[in-house]
Amino acid sequence: MTSATMENQSAGEQSILGGILFEGENGEHPCPALDKARARLPGDEYFCSNNHKAIYRAMLNLADNNQPITIITVNGGLEQLGWRGENSLFEYLKELAAMCPTSANVEIHAQVVKDDHNKRSLGIKLSEAKAALKDGAESDKVAADLIPHLEDVRASSRSGEWPDPEPIPETLLPVPPFQFELLPESFGAWIEDISDRMQCPADYLAAASLVMLSGVLGRRISIFPKAHDNWLEPPNLWGGIVGSPGQMKSPSMREVFRPLKRLEEAARKQYDRGLLEHEAEKTILDAERATLKAKLSKVIKESGNVDEIKGELIALEERLADTTPTERRHIINDSTVEKLGVLLQANPKGLLVFRDELAGWLANMEKQGHESDRAFYLEAWDGKGSFVYDRIGRERTVIPHVCLSLFGTIQPGRLIAYLQDALGGHNDDGLFQRLQVMVYPNEPMGWKNVDRRPNQKVEEAVFRVVEMLDASTPQDLGAVPVDGLPDTFALHFSGPAQELFNSWRGDLENMVRLPDEHEALRGHFSKYRSLMPSIALILHLADVADGRAQPGPVSLEAAQKAAGWTAYLAEHTRRIYGLGIHAEISAARMLAQKIQSGILGAEFSERDIYRKGWTSLNEPERVRRACETLAGFKGWIRAVDVPAGTEGGRPTKFYRVNSKAIGGKP
Repeated sequence: MTSATMENQSAGEQSILGGILFEGENGEHPCPALDKARARLPGDEYFCSNNHKAIYRAMLNLADNNQPITIITVNGGLEQLGWRGENSLFEYLKELAAMCPTSANVEIHAQVVKDDHNKRSLGIKLSEAKAALKDGAESDKVAADLIPHLEDVRASSRSGEWPDPEPIPETLLPVPPFQFELLPESFGAWIEDISDRMQCPADYLAAASLVMLSGVLGRRISIFPKAHDNWLEPPNLWGGIVGSPGQMKSPSMREVFRPLKRLEEAARKQYDRGLLEHEAEKTILDAERATLKAKLSKVIKESGNVDEIKGELIALEERLADTTPTERRHIINDSTVEKLGVLLQANPKGLLVFRDELAGWLANMEKQGHESDRAFYLEAWDGKGSFVYDRIGRERTVIPHVCLSLFGTIQPGRLIAYLQDALGGHNDDGLFQRLQVMVYPNEPMGWKNVDRRPNQKVEEAVFRVVEMLDASTPQDLGAVPVDGLPDTFALHFSGPAQELFNSWRGDLENMVRLPDEHEALRGHFSKYRSLMPSIALILHLADVADGRAQPGPVSLEAAQKAAGWTAYLAEHTRRIYGLGIHAEISAARMLAQKIQSGILGAEFSERDIYRKGWTSLNEPERVRRACETLAGFKGWIRAVDVPAGTEGGRPTKFYRVNSKAIGGKP
């Protein structure tokens, strides 16, 4: 029999026979795969193909005679059985052994073959029963003949029964609810009002408001974390919120950033007035310039001294430059780093960058050719340095002060995909670890319709604080000049606040040195050295602007709140990094949820999954790991290897789904 005529035979039968030969050819004797198959298929009658029946019968005879099961011995066994086909099955035996590179699924295929056999037998008996009843046979006798076959099908079903799906560990670590006491007093009621009206987590709003305040302050006032050292930190912060689609991330951010929008509207009006004044001044200066030029021509004709007129022309240009308005910017939504550099030249106190989708920003930082963008943002987080752009065909751009606050949103699935690469060492330069004010709260369990006007009183109180901080000079807020650093002002902690910081710092340094802490978490927490004093400075200055604290050293109350913030953020950080550290289990849970929904049906391949483009399950390697991880949990899926066709090709694999898992819970 040729290979071509074999192509239509059962793939399951081929997998059983090929798996047994695989073990035999690799020296297994006795053959465990045959024992597993024999437990379900005691005889060759379960096979459809006569060829497969003969091969299996030869294998059973060899095992009964304690002979090894190889291609040669099975071929010899077939000759002893008196097999007479068109050709010897020797070549086909070789193909079976080659096309099945594993014996792992022999037991599964044997059960399937047995199930099919029992169903076929039952179908034949049902047809015979119908014919017998039609011919007038007694129904009791017909039923009695059917019962053994029904029992076979029932028993076969029980023997192949799946266990209940094993619970998959929850990798999403618990986080504490946000405490409104951590905010400046005027902000707590505002955040609570927005959270209630929008039915979104207060954590979103609180984190965004903290970064919003850091954007208002920029590098105008810094803090000395130590009492005597020259260690200096500006309070610019980076952060974001993690949440599933539909959790009101973007609308809540727009609400929190409204104070900045109002500042920008006022700045735009002032800029427009400045433009009008500049145009008027330019008209006057143009007339004066024309007069001076005429005077200059006369002096030159008379060979007179032009130095005096030259000085007057220079003075005119300086007057014009002095009247050129600069638009004050506060928040930037999307910009190239080159444009950001230009904006920072005009706004040296700093800017807030808001990215509605952080995944795009992070992905852009990974692209080839964007290395300088990454370096720019790393410098901008530090907030104390400068940056120079040198581009071929462009002017050299010097940015004396590079200070950016940054905030955005991201979905958990996209974050898992990013963290898998970042924690694997790819571009592990600490960019993500600088997103220190990052929160991932629990999704609200319930929803209620809230339709009322915003609390105007608390809203205006917050707007006044923001406007006061923006308008105040560093001296108004109690800051003093820093020796050796022009245009730099700073505050120290008060005595009690300094003691608290020193104690807090000791606990932090011990934590980042714990050997059992993940390396990425240690790196993230090490940056809390600047986070705690920065938050303390922000909270203190907000209270000063609100009239609740005196200008001058940072208060103990502000330092206590800042320590509370770091404890709260640390728990969210552990949850967020857990998405990447336990990414394979997280992906397996996501796959289990798809199975539970029924979207994958009773069988699927890895290709079926990644072609759907589901987040974190959209690449072959990630899908492979997710499937293997889920298969390691009892009662979810079983891998079935399908040998290559008889004319070549590659073996494939698919997964069978436990029907109990569909509609269940991971």
